[in-house]
Amino acid sequence: MTWRAMPLRGLVWCAVVLAGSVAVRPLNGDQATKPGETRAAAPSPSPKAPPLPRSLSHIVFSGGDGLGCDNAVKIEHAASLAQGEAAEKVWVDFHFPKARKIEHATTGKDGRHFEAFALKTAAGDVVNVCFDISDFFGKQN
Repeated sequence: MTWRAMPLRGLVWCAVVLAGSVAVRPLNGDQATKPGETRAAAPSPSPKAPPLPRSLSHIVFSGGDGLGCDNAVKIEHAASLAQGEAAEKVWVDFHFPKARKIEHATTGKDGRHFEAFALKTAAGDVVNVCFDISDFFGKQN
């Protein structure tokens, strides 16, 4: 998987995520639900932290379930940007196996730094995931 920023489009997308108005949307042609109808929710991540490799074992996941920046997964104790990004990858791979990143944006709000992703799951759903990267943002290797 590649991690790349999409400057303008990514910033607009991240602003929408931070505003809390982005929802999971199906890519398989399903129609939106009508008022009063219910629909099964996309799979949500388990609050369980994924096992980390020995080189990242000092990192701690805290905060929310990652489904939006108001519930961001907080990554703590990463010694560098590279370690923090490696921890993000482990978390995504654990909670959304075989998901593919389709959007990526980094932004800040109220003195905090966030990295948000839109993932296409193996089932074809799009899920928005957000990490609070304040603890390691700007740290060099």
